[in-house]
Formats: sequence, C-alpha cells, structure tokens
Amino acid sequence: MNQSIIFSELVTWVPQSQVFEVSAMTTLGEVVCRVSNERLKQLSQETPWREEEWLDCFERHRFDIEELLAAKIVEQDFAEDESIYLY
Repeated sequence: MNQSIIFSELVTWVPQSQVFEVSAMTTLGEVVCRVSNERLKQLSQETPWREEEWLDCFERHRFDIEELLAAKIVEQDFAEDESIYLY
C-alpha cells in the first residue's frame, strides 16, 4: 500500500449512479474515488441485493479496491471531473 495515500473509512453508496464513493488524501489533496457495483461484483464474485450487503461486500474487499485505486492515483489516471473511477 502506498503510504502517501490515505483512504477514508467512510464509504457511501450512491444508488442513482450505482457507485461507491470513498475519498483519499494524497500529496495532491483530496481525491474522490468511485467504484461501480459491476466492478465490485467482478472483484468479489458476489451479487449482493440490499444496500447493507453491498457495503459489507465493499468492506470485505476494501484492501484490493484501495490497491487498485492507489495505482490509478499514482498513475494520475484522473477522469475529467478529477475523480478516480473503477468501472
């Protein structure tokens, strides 16, 4: 794990866009990271139904998700809105 990137413990499910949002503090400042439910299904091989199940699934796979997000931050693979996306 990149020590210069610190991820927030707070994860938010955004049902309108079907993504999880988590922020990361970097040397560049705060970065909003978004992970689609489809990407989480691919990573976890699970298909949660309720919001609580989605959040539990995210937490079970948090380390892998953070590693992927950190790699994109290091590569400066930012979207137009300056967020990082995993789709």
